[in-house]
Amino acid sequence: MKKKHSIKRKMTRITLACWMVPVLLMLAVVGVYMAGSHRDGTAEDLRNQLTFNLRLTRERLDGAVRLSRQASYDGKILELRREELAGKEPGSSIRRGYTEYLQSVYQQNEAVSMAVLFFPETGEEAGVSVYNARAEGSYTKLRTYWSRVHEKAAGLAQTLGTGIGFLAADGELYLVRNLVDSHYKTQAVLVICLNCGYAFESLVQFPAMEKCVVWLGETAFGIGQDGRLTGLEDLSGTLPDAEAAYARCGEERYSWAEGQLAVSEASSGEGYKIRLVVWMQREISRYPFYGYPYIIAGIAAGAVLLLAVLLIYFNREIAAPLAAIGTAARRIEEGELGTRVETEADNLELQVITDSFNSMSENLKRQFDRIYEEEVALREARIKSLQSNINPHFLNNTLEVINWEARMAGNEKVSAMIEALSAMLDASLDRSRRPMVSLEEEMSYVSAYLYIMGERMEDKLSVEIQLPEELMGLQVPRLILQPVLENAIEHGIARKGRGSVRLSGRIEGNFLILDVENDGALDAADLEKIEKLLAADYRPENTGSLHIGIANVNQRLKILFGEPCGLSVTPKTGETLARLTIPVMEKGFTDE
Repeated sequence: MKKKHSIKRKMTRITLACWMVPVLLMLAVVGVYMAGSHRDGTAEDLRNQLTFNLRLTRERLDGAVRLSRQASYDGKILELRREELAGKEPGSSIRRGYTEYLQSVYQQNEAVSMAVLFFPETGEEAGVSVYNARAEGSYTKLRTYWSRVHEKAAGLAQTLGTGIGFLAADGELYLVRNLVDSHYKTQAVLVICLNCGYAFESLVQFPAMEKCVVWLGETAFGIGQDGRLTGLEDLSGTLPDAEAAYARCGEERYSWAEGQLAVSEASSGEGYKIRLVVWMQREISRYPFYGYPYIIAGIAAGAVLLLAVLLIYFNREIAAPLAAIGTAARRIEEGELGTRVETEADNLELQVITDSFNSMSENLKRQFDRIYEEEVALREARIKSLQSNINPHFLNNTLEVINWEARMAGNEKVSAMIEALSAMLDASLDRSRRPMVSLEEEMSYVSAYLYIMGERMEDKLSVEIQLPEELMGLQVPRLILQPVLENAIEHGIARKGRGSVRLSGRIEGNFLILDVENDGALDAADLEKIEKLLAADYRPENTGSLHIGIANVNQRLKILFGEPCGLSVTPKTGETLARLTIPVMEKGFTDE
């Protein structure tokens, strides 16, 4: 026989194979692709970003160059210088004119930290200077310039002619320009200390920059992450190292060395050339933009999550309902008829199977119970048949003889009781074999029984019957009322010696309701016994042969008519109500 496999395990293996293998292959391909392309892609992105940032820096430097050129174009300083040399104005007035010009042009410009004007043939005392506090200028910077930078600026100015030059010294960047007359003779020198935080702002904000070296013409300097100028030695390098890195970048303008990315760029400004090389942080170079590892991890996590969701869905929608049906089937096989699958499937198909299984289980139990009850009834019928082998005519003839003797003796009371007993005997023997009789005929049996009980209890029993005439033609099972009345009298009234019984009837919808009320109260033991007698799983062998009249009535009604027909016994305040529920049937009903 071919070995059987669990559908849950088989589907799990198939799902893992069909899901994880493609996902793992996809992750491997993506990983290889990313490993091969992210370095160049990242370098190109950073190179393009650097080109844009350098353009912004160049535009701000060009603005400073144009600002320095203004002193030559408007001629104000040269005019003041000629007046000074000619002695037309006092020296203090000329000096004030220089200062006012520098203040008006440079002191309010955010690109200028301070401006210095000096004359080559005079000393420091002849120079004029202003500073812009809003652009990081200060008096201290001015003193530092005159004491430590002025000589370098003057030396640079001698080499410039009509051009411009840049000087990096003491953490500041200076723009130097000669102011010449029409004979190209230098009359004054203008030195502008640039606001580096403003000029190189775009470079400082460049993403993931570790260090940067800038060449303005032949002047080289470093830029820290705070935007200030630094010496190359402060950047852990030398000028040859920076030149070598710039050369390695070549035409592609980027290069990788020892796992670190360097990006270069060059541009021409107004009268100068600017070059730079930027080294990226190693972490960013290894994991550009922090993205790729998280993308791969996200794909993997998403795949695992989707797999988990798929397995949970499969287990809940298919495996669990099938397992519940299998467990219920095994319980039925072990004899637990009527076992239901309580788990509700979330999908329509398995819910239909579950409902069909529950319906089949309930039908199987009902059929088995019916067969069992029919077998018990048949067995009891056979016993009764054996017990009733005495000729019924003999019993009737005997009663007739006793009745005749009672009449001859003038004992009408005994005669009436014998007649009532004969009527009860005819009803119980059912020689006509009619399971259904009219309510009127049923009441004749009830009257015979009540007459006997009335003679027995005399004036201690009070009976009230409230049955409308229109109910008398309705069909009811034979001897369906007498056991209920007997239970009411024997167990509700006889135990306390006296009481009353009321029989009433009415029609509610398609059902005939017959109520038997007595003024006897039920205790806890009575209620427990009645609950057992009227239970759906009641069997006569469970309680013996005593007090089973109401159980037989209830079972007969349920077997004949099903729910909601039957007998119910309900305690009321100081009373007990027994209610029979029977379908409304006219004469002609047959028990097929």
